[in-house]
Amino acid sequence: ARDVACGWRHSLVLTRTGEVYGFGCNTDGQLGVDTTAAAAHSAPPRTVLNGKKVKRSELPALADSSTPLLLSTLREKTTAADDPVVSIHAGFCHSIARTTSGKLFAWGWGRAGQLGQGNRNSSFEPLLVTGLPSAPPVKQVSCGAYHSVALLEDGQLFAWGSNKYGQLGLGHKVDQLRPQLVPVQYSRSSSRARSLSSRARSRSPSARTTTSAPGDTTAAAAAAA
Repeated sequence: ARDVACGWRHSLVLTRTGEVYGFGCNTDGQLGVDTTAAAAHSAPPRTVLNGKKVKRSELPALADSSTPLLLSTLREKTTAADDPVVSIHAGFCHSIARTTSGKLFAWGWGRAGQLGQGNRNSSFEPLLVTGLPSAPPVKQVSCGAYHSVALLEDGQLFAWGSNKYGQLGLGHKVDQLRPQLVPVQYSRSSSRARSLSSRARSRSPSARTTTSAPGDTTAAAAAAA
């Protein structure tokens, strides 16, 4: 295996050939496989089924799996684009895969917007996360219980999903259904430059000072020598 990730009740495995397998709980599609062909399960918590308003608990449930299941739909999407998966990530009941080019695919529970689709729907099918810049690519991903964060190659940080406690870092507590730029004021290059400049000044002979007590001619003479 190349990578592993664990959610609350589900697990993901990425093979060396770029295939992703999921096993465990699949009540919200977090395995990325339609285990019962129950497309109606992708609906919000309260929806209409056969003309009647029902709760999500009354909808057909996706079956759990105690054996690893291949995410065939994800494989088809990434293979067709010659863009294999290189890392996998899991939240409470949602999952994300990152490809070589930096694209993200998300699936599972999406009620808080953590799938980045612009809605609150769940999905057993891996969906391309939209709203992220096409360049530079995403180099790292992390999932909280109900939110997701992506770090780009140039240091830009994007977050989406639940923001009940301000965990998206946007200065408010409103859920975000698509990736939003986090205003992180940090530049690694400029910080490094300041650090190197400070070291250079501290090592410069002109920056060194010698202190002496009044009337101490010995120290003054040594400094002048």
